[in-house]
Amino acid sequence: MIDIHTIMMEKNIAVVVAICHNNGIGLEGDLPWPRLKGDMAYFKQLTMFTSDVQKSNVVIMGRKTWDSIPAARRPLPGRINIVLSTNPDYGKTLPLGVYHATSFVGAMQLIDSEPMNSRIESIFVIGGEAVYQSALKSPRCNKIYMTCVMAPFECDAFFPLMPPRFVLHSSSDHMEDAGIRYTMDTYVLRSYD
Repeated sequence: MIDIHTIMMEKNIAVVVAICHNNGIGLEGDLPWPRLKGDMAYFKQLTMFTSDVQKSNVVIMGRKTWDSIPAARRPLPGRINIVLSTNPDYGKTLPLGVYHATSFVGAMQLIDSEPMNSRIESIFVIGGEAVYQSALKSPRCNKIYMTCVMAPFECDAFFPLMPPRFVLHSSSDHMEDAGIRYTMDTYVLRSYD
């Protein structure tokens, strides 16, 4: 029997990613391009904003993504941070208030549990490669916020192929920072009317 209460508790997931021409997202544990001020401001606003001031958003990231954030800027403020690592002891190394899960499924179970679930408005997956793969396979993933960097860069981490269930919904005007052009695109689930 389907538990209606459980279904109502399950919140959708949005993926937030910046990619270059070859779907590259990282190089040696960092971004392959210089920090883009407009993209960073967009990321902060997107992942922090809640319509209910009593709630917070969750950001889910892998250990390498966590490590790539400058120490002075982590945990990401104003958001519930969940870091994934298969090492069950990794959570002991994280600051107080940062959550640890050993898998993407474990992170979803943590989010769906009370009292955490009632404190959450939105869930954002922010990398890296394996975490994106898990998120895109989830039926709860219904939106992708993608910054498209319009230049080739050497990369050793890549965004998975986008599932065909997603279609482009909107695209920003071209922006430029540090001589690099980019757009901010939003993909949503395809409607099969």
